[in-house]
Amino acid sequence: MIETKTFYCSKLWDLNDPMEGIYNTSKKHITDKIFKEKNEYVICSFSSKEALNNPLIWGYYTHGYKGFAVEIEYNEKIINDIDDETMGDCCIVKVNYVDNILEIKDSSSVPKIISTKLKNWKHEDEYRYLNNTGSGNLFNIGEIKTVYFGDPYGSISNKRKIVSKSKTMKCYNEYLNYLWQCCKNNGIEPVLFDGYQKKKELPDLPNEPRLSDDCKPVLDQSPNRI
Repeated sequence: MIETKTFYCSKLWDLNDPMEGIYNTSKKHITDKIFKEKNEYVICSFSSKEALNNPLIWGYYTHGYKGFAVEIEYNEKIINDIDDETMGDCCIVKVNYVDNILEIKDSSSVPKIISTKLKNWKHEDEYRYLNNTGSGNLFNIGEIKTVYFGDPYGSISNKRKIVSKSKTMKCYNEYLNYLWQCCKNNGIEPVLFDGYQKKKELPDLPNEPRLSDDCKPVLDQSPNRI
């Protein structure tokens, strides 16, 4: 029997920590090489199951429950030890939380640099997929089981009144309806979650959810767009 656990997709290479990827070294000549190698990595971040119930995580990455968390069931054997010298170019490692910034002696420490954070961020309980092959090959992490959609003001008695006065909430709910139906159509369980309670039924779900014109994304076609 394969031992499985649960991941929650947290973010892509999103540096809300200003000390992300920072290190100390007395060997100045290796800094350019480390900088180059760090930029060659593709990173995808995940959190453990406990992070789902942490409102700080929803605040960091979903603008206050206006987003969703993806639950992934995975084989525990794919988790690598960051100190394992046989670790491949594509791997998943558990983030190491430390009291002080790392002291680095050579450029081979790049995977450790980008999978280490200060203990202030320990509540994220983060895991990271690292890939520096440049190939873009797919890596089988696991199977999507559930999508938890944030439900801002879900337990508030005057929620409808609040939502009716907010274009942001109106558009979020339109996207939620649309994605909820996508989950249903693909055999993935959608769940509504406001940080206090989980609901498996979405009130007033339309048969064919659509996005109104004022909520459709606008692509910037400017030639100077970065």
